[in-house]
Amino acid sequence: MEGELKRNFHVFCWCMKLAWDMSKKALIGWITVCSLVALLPMLSLLWQKDIISTISEYLLTGTGSFADVTGAILVLGAILVLIGLSNRINTEFMFLAVYDYYYIGLSERFMDLIQKIEWKDLNRKEIQDEYRYVRYRFGELTNLMANTFTAITQIVSITSMVLLALTYSTVIFISIPFALLKAQNVMKKTLAYCSYLFIIVP
Repeated sequence: MEGELKRNFHVFCWCMKLAWDMSKKALIGWITVCSLVALLPMLSLLWQKDIISTISEYLLTGTGSFADVTGAILVLGAILVLIGLSNRINTEFMFLAVYDYYYIGLSERFMDLIQKIEWKDLNRKEIQDEYRYVRYRFGELTNLMANTFTAITQIVSITSMVLLALTYSTVIFISIPFALLKAQNVMKKTLAYCSYLFIIVP
């Protein structure tokens, strides 16, 4: 078990370095987007708390007006729309978004390596078998990165919700274990793709 974890960690580090070399902008950009998307639920709860507090104060004291919460309601509506749109940013969407960077990029690098092999060696059966075996696994880097971005989203979201729960609400804190179970499934998938990619790690 320990050996498998070390192997997967080695593969993951190699993949991240490879992704960084292929496109620094894509890696930084998607990590930033996923992190910002992950903060939307926390922002939604903060705005709801502000709106409810303002309305409660109005009901108790009779001071204030609807205009006091109009801006906050509009902002909350915009956040909820963004949350709805962000639900589209799942693992399948991420796979399509980074396909050109990582699937095509890995294919190009592999072909560059193939060109360095002598033609007579390419005709050997063991080389052909290894070529086909590796060739069919080009998509695993894309799968790994898509699941990594999804995991980052969930980790940032859970962390922000934990901090918010500890500060404001026991009810939110109780719901956190359910979110952790979902994040655990994503991490299992990510580690699985590490196992598939181990064959082509230098």
